[in-house]
Amino acid sequence: MSNQIHIIQNAITTTISEIFRGDFRRICEVKKAVLHLEAIYFCHGTCYLLKRENMPIKDQLALYQRIELIPQSTTEFFENNRECIINNWPEESALAAKPEILYDALLASEFCVQPERVGYKIDKVSRDIAGAYYTSSDFSAQITYRALESYMDRKRRRAIDSDSFACCNEYENITFLDYSCGCGEFLLAVIQYFDNHVLGYSRKKLATQLRGVDVNPIALMITIARIVSAVEAEDDENLLREVAKNFIVGNPLLHSDKIAPLEVRFDNFALNRLYAETEGINCLELEQQNLVVLGNPPWEKLRFEERAFFRPVCPAISAISQKNKREKEIKKLAVNWLELLEYYQLLQDDYASVKKEIPKHPLLKVSLVGELNTYAMFAELASRLTEKDGFAAIIVKSALVTSTCYSSCFRHFVNQGSLSEMFLFDNREKLFQIDSREKFCVLFFGGEHAGGIKVHYGLTKQEQILSSVPINVTSEELELINPETGLLPNVADSKEFSFLLRTHRSLSVFAKEFPKCHFGRLVHLTAHAEHISTKSEKTRVPIYEGKFIEQYDNRFSTFAGMSADERYQAKASARRQPGDSFVAPKPAPECRYFIDKKFWESFLDRYDQPYSLCWRSLTSPTNQRTMIASIIPSMPTCQSVQLLQTTPVEDLLMILALFNSKVFDFFVRLKMGGIDLTQSVVRQIPVPFREAWNSMVTLHGVDYTALDAVRALERLLYRNEPDLCGLWDGVPEIKSADNYYKTAADVREEIDKIIFQMYGLTSAEEKMVRNSFKA
Repeated sequence: MSNQIHIIQNAITTTISEIFRGDFRRICEVKKAVLHLEAIYFCHGTCYLLKRENMPIKDQLALYQRIELIPQSTTEFFENNRECIINNWPEESALAAKPEILYDALLASEFCVQPERVGYKIDKVSRDIAGAYYTSSDFSAQITYRALESYMDRKRRRAIDSDSFACCNEYENITFLDYSCGCGEFLLAVIQYFDNHVLGYSRKKLATQLRGVDVNPIALMITIARIVSAVEAEDDENLLREVAKNFIVGNPLLHSDKIAPLEVRFDNFALNRLYAETEGINCLELEQQNLVVLGNPPWEKLRFEERAFFRPVCPAISAISQKNKREKEIKKLAVNWLELLEYYQLLQDDYASVKKEIPKHPLLKVSLVGELNTYAMFAELASRLTEKDGFAAIIVKSALVTSTCYSSCFRHFVNQGSLSEMFLFDNREKLFQIDSREKFCVLFFGGEHAGGIKVHYGLTKQEQILSSVPINVTSEELELINPETGLLPNVADSKEFSFLLRTHRSLSVFAKEFPKCHFGRLVHLTAHAEHISTKSEKTRVPIYEGKFIEQYDNRFSTFAGMSADERYQAKASARRQPGDSFVAPKPAPECRYFIDKKFWESFLDRYDQPYSLCWRSLTSPTNQRTMIASIIPSMPTCQSVQLLQTTPVEDLLMILALFNSKVFDFFVRLKMGGIDLTQSVVRQIPVPFREAWNSMVTLHGVDYTALDAVRALERLLYRNEPDLCGLWDGVPEIKSADNYYKTAADVREEIDKIIFQMYGLTSAEEKMVRNSFKA
């Protein structure tokens, strides 16, 4: 397939270069021309499916224009540039390839436009904006089979005889919708299901029951041709027209009573204006009885990614990490490349406008929380559309059911009774070509849910959706496990779920045992950029970063000895400082950023304690350790650090021991829904009751309360940290400690033993926790 892609990319690049004669400053016109060329090529390519590949190209375009799949402007573009297009026409072998595979491969590259050159580069800016990561045909078929079997079970329409073939007339009133259909894998899977499991049903009739929506007109063109080909009606233009009228170019997250002309929506896609007001469709017309929604909607954040926008057109601006410096360079475009500046402002306006308009959507309410994510909105849309005796099966990020910001949304899905089944996947096997650490799930809305929701944990292979055995989870159990959010825990299997449930039934939670904690984040490097400098001056205070923290170590890493390029590059890493702070002192970390002292003092009214317990906010359940915490004196910390302050000091030391323990960390992993370890996760972690801190433990022949033993061990860990001397008043010392502990790891293990004892775990449970941290 790579050879065919190169052929098409070379044809597009050469044709565009000749049409614009080497001057590509009219960036919007260039991008529209690229989409016109793609439409012409795929119009011809899909005609192979329709057995019309020998028709003149002009007639092929006329056919697609009649059924409103391409605008008149594409035909005009062809006529105006006919000679150039024909002279650079790709080899037929490339265009004759399977269009869905060819187009998916084409989306893996970005057409880069710069003032004096154009060409393709491996990148995914446009793909990310559209969320165009298509689902494999096998996975689509497996989800569709499981969904339709569940739907028909619920409606008791399946035949009882041994071969399980259903009666045809039971399906006549069902409509099948994919509202982000891409190249149509889920709709083709419906046809496959009927071929295999519904004898005698009219394939042409079924084709007219399929509906689709997508922002991408090329993808819809491919989908419709594939459907007509799959039902073997290639010569039936009336059916082609009837199928095509059930497909809409537009964005279902934008509601509009009046749909814009196809040419406008076509141009929107060419310019990545997927949230332009003119992308809206009448979403209420999608709502009907007996509707089955299937699909894999986009998983993108609804925000304008400025650096990503500039990457293919102006890499120098994209490379600037600091927003205020980047803004200065963007303003220079008014002189250097006005057309790009106007295009940039157009997209900015789209995103600013859509955030005001989306709350008016008649079907979106509970998913409009925090930083808007498309997968949450599409999930709510599926739930609302199928309320009238329908069913939905969609793929979304697992954060929708595990992340704090979606608490009210998830509770709505659970309590209104529409969410019936969940299949939770890890992406370790790269089912999707995204980060292997990403988690996703398949949600079923509308099935049987008496007594709870069926949850399938720990899936890694697509075929497991057909064979996995669920556990039944009730809303009462969810409220016990996560009392503040009611979310699904991030467990791997039923064994972990049972352990978590038992622990919550026998212990307290952090929020109840430590109610006086004041949580927060302090300095934001972007939001507070005007008060921040990279220069150290008397009027500025250094900003402490999460990179500097390790468990019981405030001096883990530093930027000392690193060049400016190394320090300030995107996702820069600090250098680990050698040695063990328990054995010998380390120098203080050298910081990258410094904040105005007076501005920093404005924070101190709200955070007035001398010490803060800090932890790395950006982390992951798949890291070697997820919770990494230490106590530091009051100072500016950036957004990669979460902190809490509390009184008395004894509480701060108790919390530190809990945070850095393996058992607390284990529960953090079961509660985290993303990569941001927030206070809402911490507040719901199970912890021992206060009385447990008064239980007796023995260290080297000396009896202590658990609290005194832990504080004495923490004092040892920080013995080379002069900034924390005020913590140790009244804390006992362990005599001859160097005879027992050679490294910080030895001391941490001693604290772990005490915390395990306080949690009251069985030996099998402790073994399970410890084994989860083995490399």
